[in-house]
Amino acid sequence: MNFSVVRGADTAWGGAFAKAVAAHGRHLILIGSKEVALEALVREIVQKHRVLVHYLVADDADTGSIIAASERINDRFEVDLLINYAETGFHQRLEEYDIRALDRKLKTNHA
Repeated sequence: MNFSVVRGADTAWGGAFAKAVAAHGRHLILIGSKEVALEALVREIVQKHRVLVHYLVADDADTGSIIAASERINDRFEVDLLINYAETGFHQRLEEYDIRALDRKLKTNHA
């Protein structure tokens, strides 16, 4: 059984991607850092669509967390679609960012 993985599923756009994929009958693995949001999305999708939905909590800023989630997926599931959604979160002028915070944000979302 094939699954689609949606990273960033706990965001508005990531959730929209997950719902659209589920509407096409695809089974899902949702990844995000906000467990409450992921649980709510799982409930919503399962009520509307006849698909299996799993979720994993992972912190994008923690490489170990991402590796652990990837290993769990690789050990348990067949994946044939990845939606790797990440919000940049740039809400202020670039020159106003602390260089360390900017470096972390860029590595997390664009590495």
